[in-house]
Amino acid sequence: MIKAILALWRERDLEPLDIQWELLDRCAETVLGSGAVPPPLGLALNLAELVSGERWDRGGAEGPMADALVAVWAKDAWGEDGTLAALADALAGTEGVARLAGWTVAEHYPKRYERDWVDGELTPGVKMMTLMRPAPGRSHEQCARHWREVHTGLALRIHVGMQHYVQNVVSAPLASTDADADVFGIVELHMRSREAFREERYDSDAGRREIYEDIPKFMALDRATGGYFTERILRTPPGEAAGAS
Repeated sequence: MIKAILALWRERDLEPLDIQWELLDRCAETVLGSGAVPPPLGLALNLAELVSGERWDRGGAEGPMADALVAVWAKDAWGEDGTLAALADALAGTEGVARLAGWTVAEHYPKRYERDWVDGELTPGVKMMTLMRPAPGRSHEQCARHWREVHTGLALRIHVGMQHYVQNVVSAPLASTDADADVFGIVELHMRSREAFREERYDSDAGRREIYEDIPKFMALDRATGGYFTERILRTPPGEAAGAS
């Protein structure tokens, strides 16, 4: 099984909520089998959290964060026979989408939430997602290794309000998409609310400093693009446990 993350940016003159409804409909059709491609093994839709509207680009040249990120779990053959690219094309064809970028990733779960909701329901809480680019002078592999082997322990200890933590280490940009080849990782950090991000993201001021002292060892913070998202799992991938109905 392979996992891909597809990032979509809306046309700037389009209202965010409009494209969100369009993408939800398109992803729901994909899960049911729209005819364009067979249904994927798993699919989750992450949409910009519009209450806060908070996005950032850290002042870099990469531009704003995507308005939606779609996680797709598929058969290994999809990466070779063009099916994954066809799915990306189908999502890119959603009305109002200006740009689509995609990456295949290796996922790691340092912490999982206890799921008690079913496919199709909105996941409780909110998540922060960031497209990560490597620290200057370090390779993708070096940055991914530090992130997983060193930073993980700090995150688990210091982010006291964290309920779910996914590290998506990029394997390769997805052909036929407008993917930034410099992205080495996509992080998902989930908490129960935006208030929790403000109040429970760090165990202390010292913990906050410790996190920010470690970040430059694997990630170029000034080139990071990120924001807050809501999650809707439309099809649980094999091996994961969906909530009870």
